[in-house]
Amino acid sequence: MAFCWLIIYTGVGGIHAIISLILNFYDIRGINRYSEAIAALGLLYFAFSIHRGMRNWPFRAKLFSLALLAPLAILDQSFKMYTFPFNINSSIKERVTADRGLASTLESRVEAGSMIYTLPAMDFPEPFLGRGASRFGSSFYNSMRPFLYSSKLRYSYGSDKGRQGADWQLDVQELPAGEMAALLESYGFSGILLNRKGYEDHGNHLLEELAKAGWPAEFEQGLDNEWVFIRLTPTPNPTLPTLTPYALASRE
Repeated sequence: MAFCWLIIYTGVGGIHAIISLILNFYDIRGINRYSEAIAALGLLYFAFSIHRGMRNWPFRAKLFSLALLAPLAILDQSFKMYTFPFNINSSIKERVTADRGLASTLESRVEAGSMIYTLPAMDFPEPFLGRGASRFGSSFYNSMRPFLYSSKLRYSYGSDKGRQGADWQLDVQELPAGEMAALLESYGFSGILLNRKGYEDHGNHLLEELAKAGWPAEFEQGLDNEWVFIRLTPTPNPTLPTLTPYALASRE
């Protein structure tokens, strides 16, 4: 009964949609993720049932059964259809290699613990609308990729949208190029990492303005040179753009 209710409630155009339409209430969201919770509960039930059923089996019988189940589990998680047609393995490998090389170059050129400001600044998560929206076909989470292969750097991207710790980034990127770079240096940033795919002109105008103001690009890297690094000179006594809740709490 409960399972039938979930199907009716979470289906496209289901009861939740009717409630939202009548009451003008659109905060019911993410119900498509119920399936993941249901699948996890089903898997746990399956595991406990196997454990209970095999409790009194001889060791060899248990080992033989597990040897049969293991390949099925691996096949279930590596089915070919799980790979999107536009993300073929060869392109993924090339991107991973390129991103790893970018992170290695960055870590070799700036000091450990340096702060890197990523452009364009986008909301996190779900940069769909407003000033922090993803534009020009750029992937929503491109700026997260350098995180995967860096262990010594700190990136500006990733603060929860709608909070002081994130909104300042949107204000900074709207400044003229020279003012933006100078302000970032006063905040203690050691560089700007620009992704060309986030700009209609591939960032050429902004890079030219930065170069004219005295902050030229130091290197380009990645697939099709999509990443551009501009070195900044952080001030010895930086000031934070905003105080995070943790910083405010520490002052109390």
